Amino acid sequence: MLSLMFILPVSWAKTGSPAPMPEQVKLSDRGIHSASDPQIMKARQQRGISPQNISPSDISQNSSPVEPQGANQPHQGKALSKEQRQLALQAQAYFTRYRHANTGLVDAVAGYPHLTLWDIASIISAELAMEALALQSPQQTERHLKALLRTLKTMPLYQDQLPNRQYDAKTGLPSGPYSQTKYQGNGWSALDIGRLLIWLHILEEQKPQFSGAISQIAKRWQLKRAVHQGTLYGMKLSRGKQYYRQEGRLGYLQYAATGFVLFGFKLEQAFSWDHIQTVNVQTVKSDSHDLLIDERNLPYFTSDPYVLYALEITAKQPWWQQIDAIYAMHRQHYLTHQQLYAFAEDAMDRAPWFAYNNLYYYQQPWLSTSSGGQPIETGQTLSHKVGLGFSVLFDDPFATQLQQQVIRNAQHHHYIPTGQYEDGGINRAYNINTQALILLSLWYQQRGHAILDAVHLQSTHQHSH
Repeated sequence: MLSLMFILPVSWAKTGSPAPMPEQVKLSDRGIHSASDPQIMKARQQRGISPQNISPSDISQNSSPVEPQGANQPHQGKALSKEQRQLALQAQAYFTRYRHANTGLVDAVAGYPHLTLWDIASIISAELAMEALALQSPQQTERHLKALLRTLKTMPLYQDQLPNRQYDAKTGLPSGPYSQTKYQGNGWSALDIGRLLIWLHILEEQKPQFSGAISQIAKRWQLKRAVHQGTLYGMKLSRGKQYYRQEGRLGYLQYAATGFVLFGFKLEQAFSWDHIQTVNVQTVKSDSHDLLIDERNLPYFTSDPYVLYALEITAKQPWWQQIDAIYAMHRQHYLTHQQLYAFAEDAMDRAPWFAYNNLYYYQQPWLSTSSGGQPIETGQTLSHKVGLGFSVLFDDPFATQLQQQVIRNAQHHHYIPTGQYEDGGINRAYNINTQALILLSLWYQQRGHAILDAVHLQSTHQHSH
């Protein structure tokens, strides 16, 4: 999620949107440490989390995980090609240029020194991926992450409860509305926090020496404030009034809730079938797909949470994980229209500056909207980050075409551009989440399976709050 949040009228679907950008917007892999590592066990016990067991059904409560039906199954892993290596170097260049050494934070959009907790999770994923891909040494990674964790331990919290919706990357202080008031910001996003918890958990597994710092962060943050009635709640301060409302729609909600589950919370309602229905989405007469949709307001439906879950968590598919259907919808569109689509949320280098490129939104397939839900006439149809994510999760000619197009579009750019518009123009809103997801996808390819696989999940902690 890019920086500067927006107000949704009733509840928040998936919060996170950038402020309008100026017109001139500019090999060997490490194994996962065992959850029984003494440092990890001690740190988790100190924060009241039992290291005994958590099964895939705990990660997807009220669900029946099944093996993936598509091509996104664990495999042996594959070394990067020359072209992929170039992509990795371009992504690394962004972090080198826009990282602030004193805070460990990175500009969310090139030249825009603010970011959200969603973006901070992307920093952690990118730092670990760059080390795994031999782009930087373990010492460099640990230096960067030490600064980042120090910032997370000391950053001012909204009403001394939870992190604000956005921070200044240069100082680590709250930014945006009400940041200079007694509130120290304008609220928190439970979805952003949930994604960061996933990556703090992964970081603890990858580098147990940071367990103590992660425990200090988890103890300082009043995480229970973001959990209410078995689901996620966010806080928004607007015009002097605080709004505490349910946050997250299908896909985004379950993905972020997974982070809270990994830190010991029970969120049965977040993983329930309430407000969910199946629709048959017909794009042309000969092309239809059954998709699960959220019946609540502003049900933004992009590929992002499904791709992230498959790359980061596990190839197991709980009931809400519909990446196979989403991929099939994209592939069929290509076979029918010879157009490469990869619909995702992304920053833009033209108004309205940020878009949810929805697979389905209020009875319409393939609809790009602004952060307020207004349709965009000429939206982005190919997201480079999700396109590359699809290409490492699946293995077929369409996946190959996606990856080749991402590589072609990235040529002659210092950093990886965000995507391609429907009119063929390149989206040059260079941003942290594009670079980070590219690096994560290449790390996934090298590993051959998700960063937290199903075997690992069976030995993780669980504790009821």
